[in-house]
Amino acid sequence: MTDLKTLFPGMELPKTAVSSVTSDSRKACPGSLFVALRGFSTDGHLYAADAYRRGCRLFALEHAVPLPEDALQIVVKDTTELLPSLAATFYGRPADKLHVIGITGTKGKTSSALMLYHILNACGILAGYIGTLGVWYKDHKQKTANTTPDPLTLHSAMRKMVDEGVKVLVLEVSSQSVPARRIDGIKLFAAGLTNLYPDHVGPGEHPSLAEYYDAKVSIVCDYGAEHVLVSEEVFDVIAKDRIARPFTTFGMKDECDIRAFNVTSSDSTRLPGEQFTVGKTSFTLPVPGLFSVRNALLAIGMARILGLSDAQIANALQSVCIPGRMEGYVLPGGALAVIDYAHNGESLSQALSSLSPLCRGKLLCLVGSVGGRTQIRREEIGQAAATLCNKLILTSDNPDFEDPAAICREIEQAARKCSSTLPVTIITEREEAIRKTVAGMRPSDVLLLAGKGHEDYQLIKGEKIPFSERQILLSVGAVPAV
Repeated sequence: MTDLKTLFPGMELPKTAVSSVTSDSRKACPGSLFVALRGFSTDGHLYAADAYRRGCRLFALEHAVPLPEDALQIVVKDTTELLPSLAATFYGRPADKLHVIGITGTKGKTSSALMLYHILNACGILAGYIGTLGVWYKDHKQKTANTTPDPLTLHSAMRKMVDEGVKVLVLEVSSQSVPARRIDGIKLFAAGLTNLYPDHVGPGEHPSLAEYYDAKVSIVCDYGAEHVLVSEEVFDVIAKDRIARPFTTFGMKDECDIRAFNVTSSDSTRLPGEQFTVGKTSFTLPVPGLFSVRNALLAIGMARILGLSDAQIANALQSVCIPGRMEGYVLPGGALAVIDYAHNGESLSQALSSLSPLCRGKLLCLVGSVGGRTQIRREEIGQAAATLCNKLILTSDNPDFEDPAAICREIEQAARKCSSTLPVTIITEREEAIRKTVAGMRPSDVLLLAGKGHEDYQLIKGEKIPFSERQILLSVGAVPAV
């Protein structure tokens, strides 16, 4: 509960208690302040009357709308710009009481963030996480609509974390959150950039690759981070002069400040991980792939900044588990199935490359591509699969309002440009595709289930239909590989 005058300093407004702030008219009630936002597909001003019917009498808008006289309409220039400060003030500026670590990049955000979250909590530093998998702290896990939530959801979650004693927030920061102003006013303690690849350009995303790259670089440069960690993959891409303070590089090149060497695959499980050395300390990571090592290096660097020793970090890292990221299952006959979130060409190439050494038989790839999003992914996915796998199964992956069969045919056409002999099967029903593929596998085969990862739904014609690859594998008798 706060006062209207506190939310709008400098404006002549009545002293009125505000019990909640919302941009969703369905959540409005007596005592609410409804903020009308202009979105990509709709305009919140159209829903002000609905908020009024639900008892709301306080409105922040960019222009007046027809409402009864007892509605107080506060007109501002830009409600999207206003919302972050409203949210921060209403929830008591919780970000100021946290060490907020922002992690961004085309790939690896979730893995790096959850590795760091796991390390900190295992070493006695109470940490929270907000990102692709939702809001996590202590025993609390809550799903969110976006990787980086809207300001109201974000500040509400941080308020709860502060009240529960959380000291560090590991925050995945998406490129879309920058133009949407979701993290405006939040000062980062540290920021990390995993990599930059062409992606997220198209309807509902970024209008150009240049804007996408600029948004990513802005996250590490423009939000006050005292410590900046940048991977070797983007060392020559970012405008170094934009970073006003020294930054630390991580990777496997000799010149990296945090360097992994002596990298070898671990055979301690059916799904091997990686062993490597940083400085004088040996690390064991139960997730395969060189890309996983790079993700771990970012987590190691951040943990060091927060005062942990390499020995502490190594001890915690060996038990890390990341849902939907190279998550292995042994099938009843001995074959291996791996669930991973790889949903573009580069991530699919890296996932398949990391699994190829484990495969004594055929390497199968089951994949699709989301509907209504960037078309370039379909070309990349087809090319990556045709180059690296022995059999390609094309299926649905959140087709939304597009025809999944048409999406599959686009991927197949791209694959055929690289290989005219690759066996390709199209089964648009993903569960059917998984069950038929698994039933035909030999003990020496490896199957990558790409694209869904942690997701437990299929987006079809605007509706999220419950769907879990993990449950499908368990239902056929598969067991976790670790």
